[in-house]
Amino acid sequence: MNRNDTSPQFELIRVGIKEGAITTMQEVIRVMGIVIAIDLLKIHHKTLTKKMYNPELFTFADAWRLADILGMEPEDIMKLISREMKKNKAVK
Repeated sequence: MNRNDTSPQFELIRVGIKEGAITTMQEVIRVMGIVIAIDLLKIHHKTLTKKMYNPELFTFADAWRLADILGMEPEDIMKLISREMKKNKAVK
């Protein structure tokens, strides 16, 4: 899978992020499928699970890889992570 992947999950994620229907990294990974995410992001299952529940643990490199996989701009992924972190901070 690469930047030009047209799989239904990836299209759903792209549209969901742009339209605001997907608002967390947990949702992104769940729609993508955890096994696919582990394989494409080259992240261990436990590490990915930690990052899903703690978006501040995602690195710039993770965001760039995910953006490339989804065919999006890295800034879109970083904004998603940033909004989620702000929301989580407001809840705590």
